[in-house]
Amino acid sequence: MENAAPQQPDDVQQPVLIYDRIAYNRRETFLLLIGFFLPGDSLLFTAGFLASGPSDIPEALHLSLPLVLVGCFFAAVIGDQVGYIMGMRVGPAIFKRPDSRFFKQENVDKAQAFFDRYGAKTIPEGGYFSIPTTAMDGALIVGDAAGFLNAQRLKGIHLAIKTGMLAAETIFEALVRQDCSQAALSQFEAKWRASWVREELWKVRNYRQGFEHGFWPGVLHAGLQMVTGGRGVRARYPLRKDHEHMKRLDEMPDGAAKIKPDGKLTFDKLSDVYRSGTQHEEDQPCHLKIADFDICNNRCTREYGNPCQHFCPAAVYEMEDSADGSGRRLKINASNCVHCKTCDIADPYEIITWVAPEGGGGPRFETM
Repeated sequence: MENAAPQQPDDVQQPVLIYDRIAYNRRETFLLLIGFFLPGDSLLFTAGFLASGPSDIPEALHLSLPLVLVGCFFAAVIGDQVGYIMGMRVGPAIFKRPDSRFFKQENVDKAQAFFDRYGAKTIPEGGYFSIPTTAMDGALIVGDAAGFLNAQRLKGIHLAIKTGMLAAETIFEALVRQDCSQAALSQFEAKWRASWVREELWKVRNYRQGFEHGFWPGVLHAGLQMVTGGRGVRARYPLRKDHEHMKRLDEMPDGAAKIKPDGKLTFDKLSDVYRSGTQHEEDQPCHLKIADFDICNNRCTREYGNPCQHFCPAAVYEMEDSADGSGRRLKINASNCVHCKTCDIADPYEIITWVAPEGGGGPRFETM
């Protein structure tokens, strides 16, 4: 026994791996026989058809395997989007069929009830290049607040957890040193950039920008970015400010329809303000600073039709007739503000500045 050669790990692992692979193939074959397709099977069948075939049959395509693999990236992205569009247009008719067993209207009603109760979610999809400086004196910005979100996957919880963990480590180290300055807390910036957070976001750094010129160009850019590790046709796609996308009145179609709240999925602004529990001291100075009211009352009225009264979700901005009959003037209902800062971002003239109100007023975030 002393001269016996020690058993190598590969001697044990190799048969196990072979048997496991055989069992997996048997399971998959059985599922295919009964008509059950696993995710991705259709792409595998297509790839096999395109890349294989007897050499003595001239009609066989015999495409190179690398070319087929590249094409699979585009097929996956385009197929996903085409399926989404077909579902939107054809899906409702399928659910209304009386002979349908799985696609039942009651399932739609359950999903509708869920959204009626909890509402839809809003995500920050600016991407890697929109992440601000995350450290300042006495504070760190983590999760969605800093834009840590994978816009391609629409996932951000895992990034919020990871950045929260890194922030906790940084804060603990700062407390030990008794130094919570921006210089000390900037270690958080180095930590998340050295982690898998940066790696994941870097691979989708140009995703949102690729859809700027429409759906189909966006699909093309998304496919290129998947192949090139997030790069696409250039290293960094240009990203315009949100207010630069706003159209002037002369660029808008005639008779544009206005959304009327139905009280179920859409609500009037004052009802939303009430549900948010927003409260401010009424006699405090206005925390919404307007650099030039003359632009609001005249130029903006002519060029854009005062969009602040529309994009503000809390009816903070209101155009009312002046008492002397000189025209409509901007009125600010600052106590309605829910601190979304949309006005600071979307104002086409960049003359609105949101500052923190006095006394800690605002919406009751813990109940939202």
